[in-house]
Order: sequence, then structure tokens, then C-alpha cells
Amino acid sequence: MIDLENVTVRFGPAVVLNTLSISVKPREWVGLIGPNGAGKTTLLRAVAQLETYSGDIRVDGRPMESLAHRERARLVAYLPQSPELPRDMTIAEYVLLGRTPHIGYFGFESVSDRRVCGELLERLELAAMSGRRLATLSGGEMQRVLLARALAQEAPVLLLDEPTSALDLGRRVDALDLLDDLRKERGLTILAALHDLTLAAEFASRLVLLSGGRIATSGSPVEVLREDRLSTHFGGAVRVLVTDDGDVVVVPRARRAPKSAMLRPRNARR
Repeated sequence: MIDLENVTVRFGPAVVLNTLSISVKPREWVGLIGPNGAGKTTLLRAVAQLETYSGDIRVDGRPMESLAHRERARLVAYLPQSPELPRDMTIAEYVLLGRTPHIGYFGFESVSDRRVCGELLERLELAAMSGRRLATLSGGEMQRVLLARALAQEAPVLLLDEPTSALDLGRRVDALDLLDDLRKERGLTILAALHDLTLAAEFASRLVLLSGGRIATSGSPVEVLREDRLSTHFGGAVRVLVTDDGDVVVVPRARRAPKSAMLRPRNARR
């Protein structure tokens, strides 16, 4: 469904993505992980045609750079980390913008368009506050609104850049559960950058670890999330646990001095 071949992105002399090749199968959920600056956001923006790149990017076999904007929007929905928002617009009005690719140039929203948005507002627990203006929302509320707008496009491919970073733990799981349900119901293909490695392992069927603009490794969560590998690329000590149910849990480890090296209080007796 998504195919990148030898994709390179440069910002001036800096190479941000270096001859990257990735394939995501239809209905697959692939998680992008890696340290800050690894290239996760740039990769998603390149697929969404928001960055200049060399190489080849195809979605559903179609070269993305050859498609008109509306055609791309029917094919791919992109949820960035920090979009510019019309602060005076209501939640309902903003989510309805997601239907734009399906409305003619001189047309208006149909009953069907409003139904699609209404169902999403209900599922994301936003219906009761749909008349509120975007300027009044908390970070977590806004993130759910952004997710609703992206889903309203009903594109078969979702590109998500840290889609739950502003949500508390319970809301994160709820939002990712909804995404997974919709993936199964609608046959969606998801490529998502996720900073929470435990949640990435829970929801993504395959992980791609980026480091320095290259693919360090890819595979199942159990194959990718190894303590030595994560410590090398994230620059910190971690512990990786596997539960009896096969779930992978990644826990950061504090660097503590050995007990023998701990200082005694100055007034301690020898």
C-alpha cells in the first residue's frame, strides 16, 4: 500500500533521510520509533508530499508526486504534531473540514458528510462539546479533535505523527484502540510515529527503528525492542519485559551509583 524506494531528504547540506526504503502492506499498522532527530516526522511529511525528496514514493501503486492535491487527500490523511489551527472555528466545523476532498468545488456538505463527522465525534467523546471553539480546548481535547478530522477524510492510509502525545495514559489507550478498530473495520493502513515504545509494541504489528536518517532495524516488536539496541540508539538504559501474554513492556532504568560508592552523611560514625 505504501512503498518508499531510496528516499532521500536534505535540509541544505544535512541529509535527514538517507536512501530509505520501506514497504507497508495493506491493512498493516507499522510504527516508526527512534530518538529525536531520527527522521520520523520527515519521513511522514515526505509521504504526505510536504517535503522535497529524491527517490520514489507510491501509495496503492500510484506515484504520489503525480497526484493532484484532492486525489492525494482522498488517498492519504496526515495528522501532524502541531498543525496551525483556526482558533475561532468550532469543533464540529473543524472536523467537517476533513470531508473537503469528497465535496465538489462549488458544493456543500451533505447529510452523509455530517453523519460521518457526527459518528466520529461520538466515538471520540467530543459530541457534547462540538460547539466549543478550538481556542478553548486543552491539549488532550485538541488532539482528539485533530484525530477526528483526519479520520473524517475516510482515506485508506493514515499517517500519524505522535497522535497521542498530549493525552493521558487512559485516553492514549482509548484513542489507539479506536484507531485499531477502525483499521479492522475499514481496512485502513497506518504508518505512525510513536514515542511510547510500550504502546507502539501493543498496537503496531511491525516496528521500524530509525536512527540518523537510516533504518537501524525493523521487524516484530519482540525482534526490534531489545535492551542493547534501544540503549544504543536512544542513549539511555532500559529494561524490556515480556509478559505471560506476550506483551512487550519497555521501562527506563535510572543510572544509580553502586551502594558501596554511595557517600555517607558527614556526621556518620566510622
